[in-house]
Amino acid sequence: MSITMYDGVGADAAVIHREFPNTVMVAGYINGGYAWTQAEWNRFPHAKHVTITIDSHTDAGDVLDVEAGNAPASRAGAWITMRKKAGLHRPTIYCSRSVIPSVRQGTGSYVLGRDYDIWVADYTGSPHHVTAPGPGAAAACAATQYRRTRFYDVSEVYDTGWPHR
Repeated sequence: MSITMYDGVGADAAVIHREFPNTVMVAGYINGGYAWTQAEWNRFPHAKHVTITIDSHTDAGDVLDVEAGNAPASRAGAWITMRKKAGLHRPTIYCSRSVIPSVRQGTGSYVLGRDYDIWVADYTGSPHHVTAPGPGAAAACAATQYRRTRFYDVSEVYDTGWPHR
């Protein structure tokens, strides 16, 4: 079983709500130029909210966005350590499929699927489960962002307990 999740920049919340008013999961930014306002989060009172930070020095959020202009892969391990100390059971790193090996290297001794998760961007247009390449044992990504539209992105979440708070 899997769950479809929608995410976008703050201004996209209105479009997501209009097109998917009964969605069970949404993701949005908590900082940076694309942060969602409380009013935008409030559009989804019955959905699970997945919070994304763009800054590896921010001790908040379920997910660290590792991509150009945001957090570097080399800071993923330090962010995971900080979030775990704050009580987040299993933090998540968001990145493109091509960056997974760098993220796995940057997470050091942390074990993917046990200590942290990956939400991977792999735009094929169709839902698909990705096995993370890189050092250590292969592990499945918790979610795959597979489609980008003008106003929002679509992901399939394969780990129904995600995010693991």
